[in-house]
Amino acid sequence: MKFEPARFCDLGLRDTAIRGYDAATGGQVTIRAYGVADKVTLGDASFRNVVFLVFADSTHFFQGRPTGENGIFGLPEILMLGNVRWDADGNFDFGFPSPGPAGSGPNLALDGKQLTLQLEYEERRLTFGLDTGAQRTGLYARFAEVFAERVEAEGARRRQSGEGASGSVEYEAIFLPNVKLRAGGCEVKLDPAEISLRKNMDNRYCGNLGLDVLNQARVVTLDFDAMTLTLERRPLESETAQKR
Repeated sequence: MKFEPARFCDLGLRDTAIRGYDAATGGQVTIRAYGVADKVTLGDASFRNVVFLVFADSTHFFQGRPTGENGIFGLPEILMLGNVRWDADGNFDFGFPSPGPAGSGPNLALDGKQLTLQLEYEERRLTFGLDTGAQRTGLYARFAEVFAERVEAEGARRRQSGEGASGSVEYEAIFLPNVKLRAGGCEVKLDPAEISLRKNMDNRYCGNLGLDVLNQARVVTLDFDAMTLTLERRPLESETAQKR
């Protein structure tokens, strides 16, 4: 979905001083302005009185993006779309009927305002945050605690730097090779996986799952009726060759 910069939209901008949590850095970010869109249309769905938080053009996740593509559609509106699906060909669908819960039951939940996902690693069930706006998946210190033996044996520690809405941050991280997770019925891989050791991250969870993992699948389905994430894997190169 494309957005015009707030200064060109009739959002009725208002000054504010809202403080929020920055999931990218673990820091606090202060929002200085917000606006309310009378109507937002996406396909055949319409939303009224949608609140937009306004960030400076210099905010890192807007840098380098063309005008009209510097906005983020939030979780409240995504939930109101009903069931959501996108695929590797660039198709995006929403509002379709739920096929019902999979045999293993729901794997999504709302923890306050945070969408969470239950997945598996080494036959253990873990809870991750699920963030469709995050480009990269990250593991948290809790993951290192749960799998301390492997992290100690195979992990490589080094300083990292990152950026978020609250600014830049430097931190200690451990890199672990070839971490294979099972999420949404599909095996996905982080190679290497980065484990952030920042104490101010939300360590109720073992990590935060982002688009780099979701887009390893051919089709991604968020079924909010059945509270289920389903990933349909891409065909292996050998399977593709056989079809040819």
